[in-house]
Amino acid sequence: MIAKILLGVVILLAGLWLLLPLPVSLPYQGAAWGDFKAAMWGLIPPVMVFVGGLMVWIEMEDRKAGG
Repeated sequence: MIAKILLGVVILLAGLWLLLPLPVSLPYQGAAWGDFKAAMWGLIPPVMVFVGGLMVWIEMEDRKAGG
């Protein structure tokens, strides 16, 4: 049970870290790749934050109900 909470916290923090702006810009890698990369960088961190927060919330509710 505690492992799921820790995994949720790790996913949550990783998603928040990915939302931080990059300190240096990446070199040009083509328009299609850049658009795909921008879409992924815009989609993955919020999903990670949501999933991590959801995991922590569900496990905390289970912990309250079970003990």
